[in-house]
Amino acid sequence: MDKFLSYSYLSPKHLAYANSLNTEIEPTNFHYASQDSRWITAMQTEIKALNTNKTWEFVYLPSDAAPIGSKWVYKIKKHAYGTIE
Repeated sequence: MDKFLSYSYLSPKHLAYANSLNTEIEPTNFHYASQDSRWITAMQTEIKALNTNKTWEFVYLPSDAAPIGSKWVYKIKKHAYGTIE
């Protein structure tokens, strides 16, 4: 791969971003995320925001209705220089 890829033409900003891509790993599911305090904090913050914004409310589900599924999606947001937002 080194024969085909060179970072020498990247600006310092883009080089920092490219180098940061492999330093943090995004969990693939709740089990892995729940083992990292940073992801636990992020999930708690997200739940708090959803409750504050009254995104949902709990109601009784009619017997002929199917619930809507949901799942956590874990993505790391980064600034242009590669630091985590």
